Amino acid sequence: MYHSIDFFDSHASRNTYDDWKLIPTKRPVVSPPDVKTTFVDIPGSNGQLDLSEVVSKRPVYNQRKGDISFKVLNDYPEYKGWVDVYQKILNYLHGKKMKMILEDDPNYYYEGRFSVKSWSSDKDNSSININYNVDPFKYSVVPYENTYSFTSSRTVTYTEEETGNATIIPKFIVNATSNKISIKCTNSIGNVVTKEFTSGTYIDKDYQFTGGNTTIKFDGNGSVTVIFTEGRL
Repeated sequence: MYHSIDFFDSHASRNTYDDWKLIPTKRPVVSPPDVKTTFVDIPGSNGQLDLSEVVSKRPVYNQRKGDISFKVLNDYPEYKGWVDVYQKILNYLHGKKMKMILEDDPNYYYEGRFSVKSWSSDKDNSSININYNVDPFKYSVVPYENTYSFTSSRTVTYTEEETGNATIIPKFIVNATSNKISIKCTNSIGNVVTKEFTSGTYIDKDYQFTGGNTTIKFDGNGSVTVIFTEGRL
């Protein structure tokens, strides 16, 4: 294992070892995001008033930022010196928004903007630092998908272990055998949404999974397929 990284967008993909022969100087790890906090001083009281979760009702986070350092041989046979490698990486990666999968964590991807922070070269090896500025959460490569059939009603509860702790919006594929199907969602911060749907595919931003326990109740006759991408720290 070379602890490599896959970068990809809708056009092309590259692997840090297979395509560029980069070896990380240490095992690549994406830094955790800083927590967004708001503290207010109240005259005449001890400490501070913590307003960090007044709006969100749960912790929220900044972007993950950092860099990953690699080494590469200057005289690798497939390249015409270190300049060749440097230009290939700059042309593909620098300043672009894309996704990243760590070989050590292959079930999740990070999404954000990447750039070449620095490059230095000595007699035998060159060093390169790749900067990242990515979303606070990593996302499952394979989305969750399950179909629920019912003749009157059915209730399903998702735990944080299944949905992660990011705010995610599910997709519903509704197959109503008669009239409409009602979908009621109660998420972990107490928001309740109930709407009726005819047969079709829906992505409704009013339906939000927010970690913790999220309960979905279906009323009617037919089936609903629920699809979502898990997001977690």
